[in-house]
Amino acid sequence: MSFAGRRKAWVYQGLAVAGLLFGGISPVIGVASDVVEPSWQELRLHAPTEAQLERERRGRVFIYDGLEYNAVQEAMDQHFDRIQNMMFTQIHHPPRPGEETAYVEDDGCE
Repeated sequence: MSFAGRRKAWVYQGLAVAGLLFGGISPVIGVASDVVEPSWQELRLHAPTEAQLERERRGRVFIYDGLEYNAVQEAMDQHFDRIQNMMFTQIHHPPRPGEETAYVEDDGCE
């Protein structure tokens, strides 16, 4: 595994441990909620802070990874003026007609 791959794995492991320690992930199995919290990426996409908008105005591009297809389409429609500062990778698509399983767009980015 490359250094970048190991670093990515460490980040995900650290986030999982932090989630368990600080209550972001419920240790109780079988408890479901009707409320789905938006991911931090969706919050940044739809309600960026003034500091994030300023970075975009200065040319910063933010890479959104693993969003649902509908969230990407919504962003394209509602935030058209910011599209030049967005990149979407590994988009999760609904099943194709006649198929049962959803798929992730293979865009060559890891």
